Amino acid sequence: MRSDSCKERGIRLARVDDRPQLENLWKRCFGDTDAFTRYYFDWYFPHNRVLLCEEEGRILGQLHENEYDFSLYGQQARLPYIVGVSTEAEVRGQGIMSSLLTWSLRDAAERKLPFVYLMPADEAIYKPFGFAYIYAQDIWKRKASCPGDPGAEALRTGQASFAGITARKPSFDTAYAAAAAIGNGILEDCCDIFTQRDVWYLKRLAAENQADGGDFMLLYAEDGPAGYVSFSIEEEAEVRELAFLPEYEKCVCSWFLEAFADKDVLLLPMPDTSTFSDVQKHPVIMGRIAHLPAFLSMLKPEEDVSLVIELTDDIIAENSGCWRWTCKDGVCRAERAGENEKPDLCLGAADLLQMAMGYTEPAAPFPKIKCRIMINEIV
Repeated sequence: MRSDSCKERGIRLARVDDRPQLENLWKRCFGDTDAFTRYYFDWYFPHNRVLLCEEEGRILGQLHENEYDFSLYGQQARLPYIVGVSTEAEVRGQGIMSSLLTWSLRDAAERKLPFVYLMPADEAIYKPFGFAYIYAQDIWKRKASCPGDPGAEALRTGQASFAGITARKPSFDTAYAAAAAIGNGILEDCCDIFTQRDVWYLKRLAAENQADGGDFMLLYAEDGPAGYVSFSIEEEAEVRELAFLPEYEKCVCSWFLEAFADKDVLLLPMPDTSTFSDVQKHPVIMGRIAHLPAFLSMLKPEEDVSLVIELTDDIIAENSGCWRWTCKDGVCRAERAGENEKPDLCLGAADLLQMAMGYTEPAAPFPKIKCRIMINEIV
């Protein structure tokens, strides 16, 4: 008799020789082009962790953990972004996805990671596993003002300049490093939690954009680098990042409006960009507490704290129970509460996550926490 338990079928980390099966499963489940699938596996598969469920050598399901460097209140951490969760059509509903997610979450807890995150196709899939929204993305839209204008493409490809700004394709790692310094500088000023930019991050982003008909371009003023633009072009232009030094905001934004005048545009602006203040908020990233002490120790309440929190976690049993959380002079720690200590607050993992990360208003006596987040749409 065939077992419905993926645990009995077998979960393991992928090997290099699993790539062909994983690619084919990816294309069947997500319908991505050969170009995008090849880009993804070329850039990510050699570096990420892939969990798979197999039976008699056939891969039935997969889950990818793409790790990114984060700045968490100025401290560095490498956190997994869960993507590519997929199951063969004929075995869906048999617990494969559940087993892969549970394995991944418990492993993250064992590694003492504060949280993991993902971009859901449907939030209802992930809520039973303790995931909840932590980040709503700013979205700015505009219809094409000059459809078919060849001058706009000339600006995007660096064949023309506007408002003193010229776009150039990066040729060397030093150019990508200059762009990363601009992006990180912006985010350090206005965010407490964000994915850090570096040469690999931006080169990978350029490859993704090119697979989607777009590109990554550095923006130069007469006296040096002014910013960068990252975009794809399919039915519309999706500008995934438009970053610039503060003194160049007016000229870079003027260039941007001209360079994409021929396209319907969806822009994901960087935080605190005054030129694009008329934005819509769209919930886009869900998170999940992995190791509770690491998560509580990461936070920066606006006041000193001494609370006993009783947490319920149906997936990671080690997180459940009563914890004493103390914060003094900006340093937090969490440890098991004493047997006779009564909880000040009883919470589920998802509720604690959203309050701590500023997505929902905290319930008394939970403190107010300054938590400004920027996690762009990345794979």
